Amino acid sequence: KGKKGSYDAYLIPESVQEFSYTKDGKEIKGFQYKFKMEFSQKAGKRG
Repeated sequence: KGKKGSYDAYLIPESVQEFSYTKDGKEIKGFQYKFKMEFSQKAGKRG
């Protein structure tokens, strides 16, 4: 895994919520995930 940086961020789907909005006179409905972000600290030395 060639990721640069000292930490990785994980997106964890908590729940699915329905949304609807109006854009350009059109009503748009759909579902979206509600994400919870967690950061995993990568430690070089453990102990």
